[in-house]
Amino acid sequence: MKIHYVLFSIFIGNILFVSPLKAQELNCTVVVNSKNMATNQGAEQAVYATMQQAMAEFMNTRKWTREEFRTEEKINCRLEFTLLEGNPSAGTFSSAVQFTITRPVYATNYDTNLLLFIDKGFSFKYLPSQPFDFNENAYFNDLSTLLGLCANLVLAYDFDSFTKSGGTTYVEKCFNIMNNAQSSSSGSFRSSGDNRNFYSLVENLQNAQLLPIREGIYKYHRLGLDIFLEKPLEARNNILEVLKEMEKIYAIRADAVVLNTFFDTKSNEIISLFKGATADQKQKAYDLLVRLDPIKSSQYAQLLN
Repeated sequence: MKIHYVLFSIFIGNILFVSPLKAQELNCTVVVNSKNMATNQGAEQAVYATMQQAMAEFMNTRKWTREEFRTEEKINCRLEFTLLEGNPSAGTFSSAVQFTITRPVYATNYDTNLLLFIDKGFSFKYLPSQPFDFNENAYFNDLSTLLGLCANLVLAYDFDSFTKSGGTTYVEKCFNIMNNAQSSSSGSFRSSGDNRNFYSLVENLQNAQLLPIREGIYKYHRLGLDIFLEKPLEARNNILEVLKEMEKIYAIRADAVVLNTFFDTKSNEIISLFKGATADQKQKAYDLLVRLDPIKSSQYAQLLN
């Protein structure tokens, strides 16, 4: 049985629809945001609502693992599809996808983000009559492929955060799903173009050269956040060790999306964790952060104030 350490707090945001069905492993909020669509009335709204409900049911009613999850162990995540262009009657759409995975922190009521990721180039087809066929060993369509991929990414990140390399099985599933989708025309599944896409994220997670980042996810959460209340000095030192390991990765793959995504996800949290640190810890954290994530240097300067 998979054991989490505290009850999950279920966040319900300002959304268009939340599936009432109970999850197996996932508690996934799905949002279809159609505000940018030229036609956003009547029949079109019905298509968007049906699409949203179908995706939520797909994520939350399938059995994704052989593990037994209790209700309080279900993993919270959120998928928001911002439709950019499309033809609802033909069922063709392009969208940005914002994907968030959260995890509870031991002995607190705080949920931390494991992943904040945006892919701006996802194109897909959807008709209300279209079934959500999915098999991790075969490619059916872009939408069910993305949903299956995200379900396994949730498991990969969550299991990695509780056990060193614990999500390897699900990383391998993600890589298999991505390989099978190479006949897709969607930019999200291709190696060319913008490297801030799902293909690059999965490739990085599978890359043995970048394994210290996945191991860092474990150390950051289990030996950092989860012990922070009882042992803040030790927790901060462990997080500094994570940053030092990531510095080695930065030296060889500064453009690795999994590395950049880590700091997009964690920068504000790290600043908050080190605000009460010793002067030496603050300086070490600042020096590492501005080297690893220079675009946010002005934010990290808060540590020295």
